[in-house]
Amino acid sequence: MLPMAAICPIAMMTFTSPDLDAVQDRYEQHLHYELRAEGVISEDLANSWQASKLTGRRYILLGPASGEKIYLRAIEGPKTPGFEPLKSFGWTTAEIVVKDAFTLASSLNGSPFVEETALRVLPLDFTDDMINFRVIGPDGEALFLTQLDDVVPNFPFAQAKSFVDHIFMTLVTNKDPRESQLFYENLFHLTSVSPIGGLESGLHVMNLPNGCVLELDSPALETTERPQLDGELPPGMAISTYYMNALDRDDLPYLSEPKAFDEAPYGKRRAVSLKGPSGELIELLEFKMK
Repeated sequence: MLPMAAICPIAMMTFTSPDLDAVQDRYEQHLHYELRAEGVISEDLANSWQASKLTGRRYILLGPASGEKIYLRAIEGPKTPGFEPLKSFGWTTAEIVVKDAFTLASSLNGSPFVEETALRVLPLDFTDDMINFRVIGPDGEALFLTQLDDVVPNFPFAQAKSFVDHIFMTLVTNKDPRESQLFYENLFHLTSVSPIGGLESGLHVMNLPNGCVLELDSPALETTERPQLDGELPPGMAISTYYMNALDRDDLPYLSEPKAFDEAPYGKRRAVSLKGPSGELIELLEFKMK
């Protein structure tokens, strides 16, 4: 069984953009995120994702005002023709906990973030203590912004400490939900996959340590393969990175051997990547309890 980490196992989600200055501006101005680090992607790191064209590209690391070590990373990259957010297999959305969804939704009117439901804050059908809305950024990155009014039964979500706080859930759309369930159970050495909204909903979640969650979504009829340019990362949410304290495993199809990287937030710690059952790129960042 995977021992509990001292921090949320979600480390970051990554997307690409042709304009990192615009990314920084919209996240600082509208979501109160702060620049944590910036730099360039090394050849070794780009190759670990099988995305060689990212070598030498600039990246920025953004984090919430609470100081939580859970980040959004944007890397320089071109637009991908034919990509439509939320309509392809793979990572779709980072879910972020916030203090006041109604006030936040109102403040985003006229912002670069386009709201999927016309800035309507919607209650969830399985609990009265969780409301949210989803926005899509100019680079196809989708964000659920979620207010937690109380402890949600069976889901130990972490409460927001800042107005817009950390990512607490990562969402992936699967080709085969059962295959994905088994894959992630093995990846995290967990079996706590639970249905939300009843078995007929086709939506499952896996509780990760310290209030983080992985949501496994069934595909809609119009869901397609995600277009991807040669040597680049997938458009939209491209990588989901998780802290893990045991990288030396022979049961996972790593794209290369674990290796230490200098870029933030690796800090000379090892990381390794693999692809999930629906082609989603997963990165594991070594974190050892002291």
